[in-house]
Amino acid sequence: MLASSTVRSKFASVDHCRTDVARRKRLAPAQVTVDTLTLRWTILGRGQVAAMEVIGSTPVDADVLDCIKRDANGWLFTTPVGGDVRVNRALVFRRLPPAARRP
Repeated sequence: MLASSTVRSKFASVDHCRTDVARRKRLAPAQVTVDTLTLRWTILGRGQVAAMEVIGSTPVDADVLDCIKRDANGWLFTTPVGGDVRVNRALVFRRLPPAARRP
C-alpha cells in the first residue's frame, strides 16, 4: 500500500508548474488554466516511475501537463513489495484569486 503522505509530498513537488508556465507566458499564475488532474503511473521494482500519464479532468494548459509529466517521471518511491504497483490519484491545484488588472 502506498502511503498518502508519500503521494502528497510528490504532488507538492510539481506545484511550481503553474507559476513556471505563467512566467514563460508572461501571465499571472491565476490566468494559467489548471484545476483537477488525474495522474496514473507504475512504480517499478526499484522505485522508479514508469508509464506516467497526466490527464486533465477539467480544462488545463498543455504546458502545465508537460511540466508535471516531466517532473513526475523523475520521482522515486520506496521499493514496492510484491512487484510493480499501478497508482491512480487525483491532483487538485488550489484556486487562485483572479489576477489584478493593470491600469
